[in-house]
Amino acid sequence: MLNLLYLFSCGLVGIIIHNLTKIKELTDAGKYTTLKAFYTKEWSSMALSVGIVVSVLITYENVQNIHVAGVMLGNYFAILMVVFGYSGQSLFKKIMSFVNRKADKALKSNDQ
Repeated sequence: MLNLLYLFSCGLVGIIIHNLTKIKELTDAGKYTTLKAFYTKEWSSMALSVGIVVSVLITYENVQNIHVAGVMLGNYFAILMVVFGYSGQSLFKKIMSFVNRKADKALKSNDQ
């Protein structure tokens, strides 16, 4: 249980780093001046990132049971959780965009 809490914390660190980077970029561009304005607009992105971190934690035990993945990841899974926290929403959006394009293409070819 402590290991999962540690990994969840690593994922949250990644989310915080991502949000602070975004806040810095938006503040430099003059788009947001307060944290409240940022969180009002970005709450769904943060919720998506937390959901991705939780889903990775749910599958953590299964990944560790796969010998090759367990050996390859080993002690580096915490770093992977930071990466998932930082870029999880971007990866999810890209994957879903790819799937939607493929599905649309398949549906259009079936219609003709």
